[in-house]
Amino acid sequence: MPVPGAVRTLPGARPAGAGRPKGSTPQIFLWTTGYGTPVSVIIGGINTQSSTPGPSHRLADALIRIQIRFQNDPRHAARVAGAAFGLLFLLALVLGFFFSFDDQPPYLLVALAFLGAALGAPLFAVTLLAFLNRSVGGRVIPAETDPADVRAARRALRAGEPSGRPEVDRIARVLASQARRHEMPLWMFGALFTLVALSNLVNAGAQYGVHGGWHWTAVFGLVAGVLMLVGVAVGLPLEARRRRRTRAFAAAFTARGEEGRAKGPERP
Repeated sequence: MPVPGAVRTLPGARPAGAGRPKGSTPQIFLWTTGYGTPVSVIIGGINTQSSTPGPSHRLADALIRIQIRFQNDPRHAARVAGAAFGLLFLLALVLGFFFSFDDQPPYLLVALAFLGAALGAPLFAVTLLAFLNRSVGGRVIPAETDPADVRAARRALRAGEPSGRPEVDRIARVLASQARRHEMPLWMFGALFTLVALSNLVNAGAQYGVHGGWHWTAVFGLVAGVLMLVGVAVGLPLEARRRRRTRAFAAAFTARGEEGRAKGPERP
């Protein structure tokens, strides 16, 4: 019986003044088939005990529902990927037309660059999200899955150990299998991006010599090259750690004798 004046604590809520629970620190998440390959960036604090989805959860849940539909309806995913890629290609043509004129004022070039990034990033994300989830193969996330269970499964993969909730762990095993299918060897990943970064830096130096100064093409090449090198230096260790934890989760799941109970329908 409730005591008058007492503070009622909802299930899963944190007491007032309590710190964040483990796993709730603000993070940048890269959503894909479930884990790993960068597709879209969501910045937010994940509260594993929260009973009410915050704005970041609502956005994440919307993306998860799209991901689940793509996996269960490959034709829809192919249509979306084709349409998004077509718009992205058209955007590149339009921007390329404007950038081809040498007498454009610098502020207009900067404005066009930001506009292209603002429009191009979502189109690229949708294209890659649809393509990757269309080609997962094997087991897929069941159509009726609660997005909250998918979020919990991703946390289990990041921790590298089962959550103790059978439903969540079976989903996490499916996500782990999907991630392994899209993994590129780390040395190939590093070599590819390093080569592209060095190509951008060499091109930046050439453009600097041709134009006798920091033309926008030289600045673009320099910035792109440096950012790619930083991405390789930071991304490779993070990706290696992610893969170790994914393998650790899979091994623990198999050790419990639940490998044959991984949740999700088969897809060729």
